[in-house]
Amino acid sequence: MSDRFGFDAPRNLPIEQSIEWGAENGFKFIDFNADNAPNDIASFDKARALKVRALLEETGLQLGVHPVSAINNAEYVPIMSEVVD
Repeated sequence: MSDRFGFDAPRNLPIEQSIEWGAENGFKFIDFNADNAPNDIASFDKARALKVRALLEETGLQLGVHPVSAINNAEYVPIMSEVVD
């Protein structure tokens, strides 16, 4: 049964810290908000994405990403931000 528990990461902590905390406390799933610092989509360059992926592989946690539904992610996604009016 314990392999079914997850949590929503605090908005004010980097996702890396929340992954480590979740693994230390026996969680298997973690969701985080990708709209605001310190975890806004634009903050995930290749190096950070690789670090997060390595942490997930090391801990076995599964990650879910969710935006605030009122926000258009095209404003934040680097490849799209240049075309947003």
